[in-house]
Amino acid sequence: MNIKISVIIPIYNMEKLLNRSLDSVKNQSYQNLEVIMVDDGSTDTSAEICRDYAAKDPRFHYFYEENSGPSAARNLGLEKCTGDYIAFLDPDDYLHPDMYAKLLQAIQETNAGMAVCEYRVVYGDEPYESEPEYDTQVLNRREAQSIYFGDTHSATVATVVWNKLIPASVMKKFRFPADRMVGEDESVTYRILYSFSRVVLVKAPYYSYFLCDGSLMNRGFNVKRFDLFKAYGERISFYARRKEYDLCRKMFFLYIHMLCRFMDLSGETGEDYSGVYKKCFHSEKRKYKKYQTVLKLSRKEKMELDLFNQHPSVYRRLWKVLKKNK
Repeated sequence: MNIKISVIIPIYNMEKLLNRSLDSVKNQSYQNLEVIMVDDGSTDTSAEICRDYAAKDPRFHYFYEENSGPSAARNLGLEKCTGDYIAFLDPDDYLHPDMYAKLLQAIQETNAGMAVCEYRVVYGDEPYESEPEYDTQVLNRREAQSIYFGDTHSATVATVVWNKLIPASVMKKFRFPADRMVGEDESVTYRILYSFSRVVLVKAPYYSYFLCDGSLMNRGFNVKRFDLFKAYGERISFYARRKEYDLCRKMFFLYIHMLCRFMDLSGETGEDYSGVYKKCFHSEKRKYKKYQTVLKLSRKEKMELDLFNQHPSVYRRLWKVLKKNK
């Protein structure tokens, strides 16, 4: 098959897990791949490992840049890749051998614009004991956006970039925000999904997400996590400009509930996050003032958002009580 898939991998100090990740790409049943390994200034042996793969397999290409973060590394990969489709892989994760074959098959069978698959969480080397059951569901533009507002697993399926196969003609229009260490996927995936009238969801966990205590999202709570609200604010404006007021309304509630949750988490650290919290709160308040007349809120929804924006401390206390009683 002539269709080429570019796999972009941002790499920083992953010597212990990198071989497993790269082998999972090398051993894909779909072989017409271009693997873009971007070394983000690693100080361990990651560069040597990448060079070894590039020397032995012409599909693997090694690029180096000074340490600038995963967004910058992915952006460099977007500049260098030449495939018809683009996929992303994090260097501590790994793939089912048929992942790219199945995603491409799903696109061709359903005439969808792009494909998204399920994922599983792993804690070590956990081979697939059986073949995941292949099933698909075609989503329209609004249905694809609605995945974001489901449970935590569903929201992750929508939010992350590493479980998707995206036409290069679309993906190359986007760049990841280099000023964020958290929420960089959140800043682009909703716009990518919105680019297509048909998205196929492959209901099989072809991607293995390695839950590592040292990863950014799994070490202790820190101020970088508040970067997420920059992406949330951008999504509110994006939906409002396109008159997707139902999605816009859902984003406001996601924003305020997550902000309350963050304040609970940050309170456990003993650090003072009041300044960044206030900044996020005032950003939401400005947007609510701008868009509230077009949101078509129910009376209950308006009362809730008004309470948050007028008396945030009271709202947080009530939210905690209601959350405990659920």
